[in-house]
Amino acid sequence: MKSVLFIIILSVFVIGCVDTSKIKYDPLYSNFALSNSSSIYISLPKDGQYGEKYYSGSGQAVANILRSSLLQFVIQADIAPSLSNYKNSLNEAKEQDYDYLFYPSILHW
Repeated sequence: MKSVLFIIILSVFVIGCVDTSKIKYDPLYSNFALSNSSSIYISLPKDGQYGEKYYSGSGQAVANILRSSLLQFVIQADIAPSLSNYKNSLNEAKEQDYDYLFYPSILHW
């Protein structure tokens, strides 16, 4: 009797933990590819924080990691010299003739 009860409880636990998320395929974005001749302007994100603790230099670290990763695929990826909002970053990228703007943000550090 104990083993039957154990199996029932275990079954309820396992079934309750089943992942029900679904990934939707969107054909609109499936064929996007950066050309190796593309130029990318990377906006400098604000430093990360957790509660009252600020992680100085984390924004620059994220931008550097992003740049290093992108340079494997494109000819030019440059980081903005200072913090800027999205609208100003987009204008800076356009004025300097970049093909793309990457505007990262740190959600949780």
